[in-house]
Amino acid sequence: MLNEMFNEKVISKDMENKFSKGLKEHQLALTADGENNVLQKTVLEHNIQVVSHIYKNISFKGLGRFLNISPKMAELLISTMVTEGRIEAVLD
Repeated sequence: MLNEMFNEKVISKDMENKFSKGLKEHQLALTADGENNVLQKTVLEHNIQVVSHIYKNISFKGLGRFLNISPKMAELLISTMVTEGRIEAVLD
C-alpha cells in the first residue's frame, strides 16, 4: 500500500483493509470526527489528493461516490485540506 501511495495511485478499500490487519489497536484510533480511524482518514486524504490531480472539476456528490463517503464528508475533508494548504481548490 505504501508503494501505491508513493506512486500517487488511488488506494482501494480492499488494500486499506489488508494493510489495517497489520496495525495495532492504538494505530486504529478514531479521529476527532468520530467517523474514521487514523488510517481511514489518511487514505481518504491521500485519495483526494490523487483525484485532485485527475479532475479539474468534480462535485461533492461525485467525489463522495468515488471515495464511498457522503458528499458532506467530502466537503468537510476538502475544505480542511484547502484551509491547511494541502490542496488547491475553489469551493462553490
